[in-house]
Amino acid sequence: MSHTRANILMLIATLIWGTAFVSQTTGMGAIGPFTFSFGRFFFAFLTVLPFAIYLERNNVSKILSDRTKVYLCLATGFFLFGGMGLQQYALQKSMISNAAFLSTLYVPFVGIISRFIIKKQVHWIVWIAILLCLYGSYLLSSNQSIEMQQSDSLLFIAALFFCPTYYLY
Repeated sequence: MSHTRANILMLIATLIWGTAFVSQTTGMGAIGPFTFSFGRFFFAFLTVLPFAIYLERNNVSKILSDRTKVYLCLATGFFLFGGMGLQQYALQKSMISNAAFLSTLYVPFVGIISRFIIKKQVHWIVWIAILLCLYGSYLLSSNQSIEMQQSDSLLFIAALFFCPTYYLY
């Protein structure tokens, strides 16, 4: 894949991810957090399934026959469910700006965990990306009150839940 195509796809993913907070908060007015999360993941499953069947048809039997890969898939699902569930539940009571800022903390967490806990060498550009992520997140939420709410601690924990999905994948 070319760098241009990869950058465009990352920009699209960022746009989708960034606008999801508004739809998450709006959707929470009519249904509960877990119903919303189930609907979100179910429609994502239906969207991705045809591509997975077509593009990965040769690898499905390899993945299902390898217990380690099955356990990694289950662990990734568990951490993703934990992070998304906590985030969605916290959105009921937290301000959306705090939710956006605290949810993006998984980006610096992954870099810090990689460098200082796993002892993996992190490229210098990652540290610049971490700083830009924190600055951009601050700009996203800087026009709101910076008071912390109890539900913000759930968002912080949710950001920690998103970190293992990076390492498991």
